[in-house]
Amino acid sequence: PSQCSCSGTDVKCDWRQLASVPARIPTTTQRLWLNNNQITKLDPGGMFDRLGNLQWLGLHVNQLKSVPRGA
Repeated sequence: PSQCSCSGTDVKCDWRQLASVPARIPTTTQRLWLNNNQITKLDPGGMFDRLGNLQWLGLHVNQLKSVPRGA
């Protein structure tokens, strides 16, 4: 995604003041940084389902109150 920096299988979207998870995260992503943003919710539509190689997901320091089943 244009608002993130990508290096190999790492996608860093931290410290970007994002309100939501960016679209079009590469399917080869293994580590995804979404820390220190303004994300308030995760859609229950399985937004991470297509990221079959994802091994690490950083979401700390956001505005999440809960994580819905299926997210």
